[in-house]
Amino acid sequence: MTALLKMAAEAVTRVVLRCEKAQEDKQLDLSSCLLEAVPQAVYHLLRNTELSTLDLSHNALTIISKKLPLKFPKVTALNVSDNKVEKLPDEINEMTLLETLNVSHNQLSTLPESFYELPALRILDLSHNVITDLDASKLCGMPGIQEINLEHNPLPGDICTQLLQLSQESNIKLLISEPPSSDHMD
Repeated sequence: MTALLKMAAEAVTRVVLRCEKAQEDKQLDLSSCLLEAVPQAVYHLLRNTELSTLDLSHNALTIISKKLPLKFPKVTALNVSDNKVEKLPDEINEMTLLETLNVSHNQLSTLPESFYELPALRILDLSHNVITDLDASKLCGMPGIQEINLEHNPLPGDICTQLLQLSQESNIKLLISEPPSSDHMD
């Protein structure tokens, strides 16, 4: 039990130290901190800090609280890769300066409607999720979008076809796994 308490104390200390560093450089790195949620203390410690980057990768997050985009709306790069996130909060559109979003290696199945309202998003990595539905025309029609990675998602063939066509028309770099072709079936 004491080893577990020691690990927990070290994790808390690591989070506090990283928050203090972020107060200076505006870059919060909470990657690999064994987090299941963003601790309330983070919001308190950084209440007067305008973060530019936020890295929550390699944790055990299952949700991203609506509080995150509301408290850190000026983040330009958000990394929540390698977690267990099942959905993005509707409030994601509050992050109007967000340029780079990495939500790869999670459990996303779809995107909230508000997601398509992100005006500055340029680079989007949704690879290695379980996305089965998205609005291809809205995604490719986002004003700043330049690169989309949707590899290793079970997207239906019609959505893949639409994405490929729209990305070519819009000159967007698209990475996508081709769905299995039905003409190769016996």
